[in-house]
Amino acid sequence: MSEPPPAIRLTDPRALRAYAHPTRMALVGLLRREGPLTATRAAELLGTESVASCSFHLRQLAKYGLVEEAGGGHGREKPWRATAAFTSWDSSPPTPSRPPPPTPCNGPSWTATSPGRRPGWRTAPRSVPSGARPPASATPPSTSPLPNSPN
Repeated sequence: MSEPPPAIRLTDPRALRAYAHPTRMALVGLLRREGPLTATRAAELLGTESVASCSFHLRQLAKYGLVEEAGGGHGREKPWRATAAFTSWDSSPPTPSRPPPPTPCNGPSWTATSPGRRPGWRTAPRSVPSGARPPASATPPSTSPLPNSPN
């Protein structure tokens, strides 16, 4: 296998999510410091994970190109190595070329019906359709409303 590149840049959100796991970050760091390791040896050095857990996390990291098999061995005795000396990603939010389309939370319909933005929304008389039942309540009907309540 050839010499790994000095850095890998994560652009796929799934790869970034895979790398963000604390155990996976620790494994990549360990492989960078120690060189190729088996899942068994990595578990011993980490001291907090089982061999099966390390093996699983190494396979997940390999799925996104953060580690690779170093050759030789099989199963949990297969050595792994980091694919780069450093990992980076863009931490700035994306800048859209135009504003996002209106949604129920940022469009005109939201601001028109938001409490405090629609004139008279608290003073409008309540109308109940004939035949409608009163709302369900956990408060017995004989209980008076709480002080400062809108009713």
